[in-house]
Amino acid sequence: MSNASRFTPASIEAFKRTSKDIQRAYPLSLQQSQEVLAKVYGYPDLHALQEHCKQGPVAGPFPGDADYGSMWSLRIDGMSRFYEVAKACLPTGRLTIDELDIFGTPEARKATMDFEAAVDAEIIGTGKIQHDTPTSDYVWFEESDQLTDPLVSTRTYHEGVFRLTEKGAILEKAMDWLYARAGSDHVAESTRNAAFDSLVTVAPMQVRLYQGLVQRL
Repeated sequence: MSNASRFTPASIEAFKRTSKDIQRAYPLSLQQSQEVLAKVYGYPDLHALQEHCKQGPVAGPFPGDADYGSMWSLRIDGMSRFYEVAKACLPTGRLTIDELDIFGTPEARKATMDFEAAVDAEIIGTGKIQHDTPTSDYVWFEESDQLTDPLVSTRTYHEGVFRLTEKGAILEKAMDWLYARAGSDHVAESTRNAAFDSLVTVAPMQVRLYQGLVQRL
């Protein structure tokens, strides 16, 4: 297989951590997850990857190490190999292989998985319950300009964009999963209902507003 489509993990330990994330996301054993990931990275099997890593190769390429087109091809090739190897294997939870950042640096992957763990905490209701949370905890307005109405000098218009806080981004992704993606066959209706109840408990106003917007689309 061409080395052009091969990815070298930062270390065997990093490879094992990624394999465990795949194991948690799919109905695979740890051994199966490692074999699958080795092939996704472009190796014929796990042994070939292990032998390659023993040679002390340069890790990567990680995002930023290569041009966008090369990184895109690496990712698409890897995803194709995953679905060829894992065949009809469906995720057991919310995350799919494409969301596990398997080509990221260990630091980037940790940040990704920490964020996803926070999203899961919102969905399954293990996050800290906060009643009547102000909207400003979830979103803030970044002002770019102020315009005065030429006809009414006391009226000022504020231009800018709304930005999500980290907490807002977590809640948004949880709601996106609930409304836009949870209709797949492997997610039971009872799971979706439980997730919705959890989100309403955490942030009732934000969830109800989101629900209203979805219903009007």
